[in-house]
Amino acid sequence: MFEEIHNNEASEQEEVVLKVIIQRHGPKLSASGEKNQLATYFADSVKQGFQVTGISEGEGLVHVNSSPVTRAADTAKIDIAELSHTQHRFKDMVVKKEALAVLFQPLADAEDPRFARDLERIVKMQKKIEPEVREEVLLEESNLVSEEKEAEIRNVIDMRVLTVLFNDVHTNKKTFETSYTELADKFAERYKGFLQHIGMLKERKREGGRQPVDEPYVQVDITHSFPVMCFLKKYLVFADGVSAESLSPEDFFERTGGIIRESGFMEMLYISNSNKDLKEEKMAIAIRGSFGKGQEFSGEVSF
Repeated sequence: MFEEIHNNEASEQEEVVLKVIIQRHGPKLSASGEKNQLATYFADSVKQGFQVTGISEGEGLVHVNSSPVTRAADTAKIDIAELSHTQHRFKDMVVKKEALAVLFQPLADAEDPRFARDLERIVKMQKKIEPEVREEVLLEESNLVSEEKEAEIRNVIDMRVLTVLFNDVHTNKKTFETSYTELADKFAERYKGFLQHIGMLKERKREGGRQPVDEPYVQVDITHSFPVMCFLKKYLVFADGVSAESLSPEDFFERTGGIIRESGFMEMLYISNSNKDLKEEKMAIAIRGSFGKGQEFSGEVSF
């Protein structure tokens, strides 16, 4: 379904009402920890990431939200500055403490101390494995420039920690207090909620509002690698019908091309099928991403 919609070859009954772009923040300075020091090329990286999203095309309405963490909020500000050079209508960034906000961040969910404790565990784990990962990446990726090597080190560290988190569900002795499925569920609340508004958005278009009929509404959510990958691990069904939840962490990362890259993104299309032969309108959420080395994945979200 996704490829048909993306290539404008879908049947007349199918309509992309909403496009959600889930973007990771720009690059931070250090490979481990949660410090908000940004890489020197932060702005350039975010601008390049924005251009790849294709948001610059069109005139429709775009909403931009970010997690409250500084590097995410700064990414949103750059996106909004880039939007100001397009024909799009857009609303200013709104920083909210909700499912969009980074999980494992005390700022995101201060009332639940488990997240704060697990964040501390993640930081300690990142610092512990960084020397080993750095040595491996510098040896295996000697052809990369310095900035690319540092980004790859950060990505590999996150994948190692996520592997432990994903495997926690199969062990009696847990490393983390919060399961990846719980984090996925919390992140998914926002995107389940969007389903309730699709009918309203369709009606608003039909009533001759300012939204171009041939353009979906666009929502940009700027967040972090952990909630995105937990969400995909539980809810993504690949185009060939294989559930990400059934895969080992290694096979899952093999199919996605790793984790969502800094300044990178994935997109979800909320597709309405209004076939008159159907007793009720059908909704689907198609998904696509490209996390590294030119590899793409696609499929659907299965709530």
